[in-house]
Formats: sequence, structure tokens, C-alpha cells
Amino acid sequence: MGWLYCDRDERLSDKEFFSSELHLEVVASHRDRGERVVYMAVRLENGLIFGMVARYDTCHDRLWYGYKLIDEYMGPTYYNCPPAILDKLSPLEELFPEPSVFRQYAVEWRAKCRRHAA
Repeated sequence: MGWLYCDRDERLSDKEFFSSELHLEVVASHRDRGERVVYMAVRLENGLIFGMVARYDTCHDRLWYGYKLIDEYMGPTYYNCPPAILDKLSPLEELFPEPSVFRQYAVEWRAKCRRHAA
């Protein structure tokens, strides 16, 4: 998936902005300005919560806000997700009842985030 660019109301928090963009509830978010990413716990319509990373950028003197969404099961390469967000995520066995490469990517991402936070 590529980058999406849009106008962003700077009065909105990341949680409010991405909830609106995704049409899903962002339960928690954390912005890492050094990596220029937002870590999120996102609730699906079935109530399960998964991890998502949004890589972001601003351009044209902040007139445009760009972002690229990376779900945890896509194997993000950003590992500063705080434990407070990881603790809100549903067990992977519930998100992915059958073993799959997607579940394995999520397992590895969560483990790397936990190691990084330690």
C-alpha cells in the first residue's frame, strides 16, 4: 500500500484523526516523533484489537499530512510501541485462529517491541 495525503485538522489528536480515517475505533495511540510514526491499538467491528503503525510525514509547510498504514501482521520494522499499547491488543490466537505467516509476523513484531521496551 502506498502513502495517503490529506489535509489534517491539527486540533485533532492522533487517536481522533485515525479513528476518523479508518472508520474504526483507535483505543490508544502514541506518537514517536523521532521515528515519525504513530503506534495504535485499533478495535475491529468484532471487538478484537490489533496493533497498527502509521508512518507519517508532513510536506508543503504542513499543508499536507501523509501517512502509510502498516498492520502488525504485515511485519512493521518499527519497534518503539509502548507496552501500554501492546497490553491492549487481543491475543493473536483470537485474531488469527489458524497458524499463518500473518500471525507469525505479528508474533515477531510484538516480541521485538517488548524487547525494545525492556
